[in-house]
Amino acid sequence: MRYILLSSLLLLSFCMSFGQVTNEFFNDGASVYVQAGGLIYVQGEVVNRDNGANIGRIFNSGDVQLEGNWYNYSPSNVFQAGDPGTTTFLGNNALQMIDGSRVTAFNNLTINKPGGTTREVRQDISASADGVLNLTDDFLNTTVDTFLVLNPNPAAITRTGTITPNYINNTTQGFVTSNSGSTGRLIRRANTAFPGGVYLFPVGTIARGFRPVEITPTSVADNFYSVQLVDLATPNTSSLGPGVSSINPFYYHFIGRAFAFGSPETIRIYYDQLNDQACLDNITIAEWDNSLWRNLHPTVSNVNLASPILSYATKTGYPATYTGTPFNTERFVLGSLAYNPWSPACIILPVELLYLKAKPLFTSIQLDWATASELQNLGYDLERSDNGVDFVKIAWIKGAGTTSLTSKYDYEDKDVEFNVEYTYRLKQHDLDGGVKYSNQVSAMLVPGNELFVGDLYPNPARNEVYLDLQSPEQGLAKLEFYNSIGQVVLASETNVEKGINKISLRIGTLATGSYMIAVTLNGQKFIKKLVVE
Repeated sequence: MRYILLSSLLLLSFCMSFGQVTNEFFNDGASVYVQAGGLIYVQGEVVNRDNGANIGRIFNSGDVQLEGNWYNYSPSNVFQAGDPGTTTFLGNNALQMIDGSRVTAFNNLTINKPGGTTREVRQDISASADGVLNLTDDFLNTTVDTFLVLNPNPAAITRTGTITPNYINNTTQGFVTSNSGSTGRLIRRANTAFPGGVYLFPVGTIARGFRPVEITPTSVADNFYSVQLVDLATPNTSSLGPGVSSINPFYYHFIGRAFAFGSPETIRIYYDQLNDQACLDNITIAEWDNSLWRNLHPTVSNVNLASPILSYATKTGYPATYTGTPFNTERFVLGSLAYNPWSPACIILPVELLYLKAKPLFTSIQLDWATASELQNLGYDLERSDNGVDFVKIAWIKGAGTTSLTSKYDYEDKDVEFNVEYTYRLKQHDLDGGVKYSNQVSAMLVPGNELFVGDLYPNPARNEVYLDLQSPEQGLAKLEFYNSIGQVVLASETNVEKGINKISLRIGTLATGSYMIAVTLNGQKFIKKLVVE
């Protein structure tokens, strides 16, 4: 039998003698042994064949790293069960494939592709791991196939990001996706042998984001659970069972169990309060029994959290006596009991405005506003009136689209006169053509020759802050930044001219927190506040 033995020392000799494997690692039926600490690094593809002898195998106690695709054509197991080695996909190319004519049973599988690339490993054939599936910040796309995690330890799937229950909805941390509505699934082996045995199914789609499921079994015997996030319009939303007034129309989950035993499991489904437009607290879990969407009795508990933290509904104890369709063909989605959280009256407004402010400077008026969240926000017409009745558009400011993060905007209106009270409002435009008006705010410029020091802006600030002041004569302005215990942490002096001055200050060295700023000019002292973020 031919074989290749690679340890860390022999790998160095192998690379020095034959060069790094740059295009293809092709064993042609030979058995490959990677000892602990050993490394095979392939800049191209890995192709495992048995050459008709059924012996093409890799005994991996080290690390096999590849930048290209993985192909297996050997009917025997490529990796031997129980070996502690890892296969790492880390290619810079758009995506990497798991392919071939035979299923690959990996030991430990890690997806760790560089930032800025398409962070996807795509299956064209089913695969499994008997150790740990480590997704880091990347995605495993099972397409229409399955990926099975044989290790029954709940920690056998790892990823970057927060852990239960405060998951964040985003597409920057790894999860498993499948072709919606297909046979593609993430499957996990589970039992009660591990304390706190909550099994995470980190499923999602690039378009929808992260919508995981957690299952807690109650049987000491092994069972196999499968989950897919189906990012398609939910079918049969008008076929509702008793106590179910609506069904989430946007997506649903396939949740399956291989064997009939094991009830009652605990099932937790996560959703996004903002982007899924579920703004009530009485969310429950319903299931399709081939005729109706039925509520899972008793009532499911629900925790509704602000986006981007995911909310969740939990069914503690899937009913063992439930008379619906067997669990292995079930479909679950978010539903409601007495109310309709997806009704038009409950849909979250396109823009949640936090504030709109108008502040006179010296020869202009500063407008600032912020939103807590935005849904399909095209942007704003900033409108102004000099009589409080007739408004005209003075600027267009592009919106943030859809976001659950705080967005801040500002505009300086320089086309203003002294002693005129100006009134401002926002005309917000949706992507679908709808418009809404904000509250109104007013401001007026008042001329004067006295010493005047404006507020620091922006506030909060991060790297740089500005200060406008008006001086009746030339002078030297001294600025001192005091922290919360009264220590001077930053000091600066600058010459000012008669009239209006704009001072720029670098604050990148200041730690996050609140500060008091003393501005001393021509014998007078002014105290201002600043928050550094």
